[in-house]
Amino acid sequence: MSAVPAGACPRCGSASKADDRFCGRCGSALGLPPAGWYADPAGPGRLRWWDGRQWSEQVAVPNVAVPNVAVHTPWADPAVGRSERPSEPRQRLPGLGAAVVGLVLGAGLGALLVFVLDAAGRPGGTAVTLTVSELGLWSGLVGAPVFVSRRWGTGRLSEDFGWTFRPVDLAIGLVGALAGHAAGVVAILPLYAAFHDLLTHPQVGLPQDQIQGAVWPVYGVIVIVGAPIVEELFFRGLVQTRLVGRYGPGWGITVTSIVFGCAHLIGWQGPGSLLAATAIAASGGVLGFLRHRTGRLGTSTAAHSMFNAMAFALLAAGV
Repeated sequence: MSAVPAGACPRCGSASKADDRFCGRCGSALGLPPAGWYADPAGPGRLRWWDGRQWSEQVAVPNVAVPNVAVHTPWADPAVGRSERPSEPRQRLPGLGAAVVGLVLGAGLGALLVFVLDAAGRPGGTAVTLTVSELGLWSGLVGAPVFVSRRWGTGRLSEDFGWTFRPVDLAIGLVGALAGHAAGVVAILPLYAAFHDLLTHPQVGLPQDQIQGAVWPVYGVIVIVGAPIVEELFFRGLVQTRLVGRYGPGWGITVTSIVFGCAHLIGWQGPGSLLAATAIAASGGVLGFLRHRTGRLGTSTAAHSMFNAMAFALLAAGV
């Protein structure tokens, strides 16, 4: 048995400063769990009493009456010896490398599928091409967090990335969507000289003149349903979780939001795309705040969906 020294990371034992909130070595949150019975890190299959600061000498065998057992306290990872509430995503998960690979592979696969369909004369038209390219991109964005969860986590996205939803998230999402649009406008005000070009090219991705006929419902499902679910899992679930765990919420949310905006430059349409990506990055900051503040992806996903729904409605109205 090895005790967890006061002020040390409960996962790797690395020393930390008094004002550190995150471990500089492994990225774990430094808040220690409350006193209680947890899985014994020195003896799998046993319980050991954690006094709130360090491990004690008291051990017990599961399924045997143990005094003062917190029955609702989740079992700790035997390799870590700590407990986390299910609503709190694991901030210690590695995976930034997997995120980069997933983004590159997804974007590459999407581009390859578009090339193949173009060479074949675009069977099914723009609607099929759009659907297939998005599925290619999403395979990488979803594959990365799934791989990280199975390789280093519990294998459950809800626990590893806070991928849960509550009815109240709809109300929070509406407020977040409005705040996101406001943040986007504020972000592009310094670039007012190029504002006219943004109005001429108000989007990134599929050019507006290609959204006709059967493309409308397909595009609507993609931007209102598919993109919010997939992108929130990848950017706010995987990328932001790791960056926040290592550098804290300020830098973690900021960098994730910038990467989020830059990712939308894949569908480059000129300077208007750059301005749109800037607005998207600013709105991403709002999404990142919601996800970090609530510990769930349900809030940021709802806000993302409503944000896109508002933009889609304006596009459909010809605004």
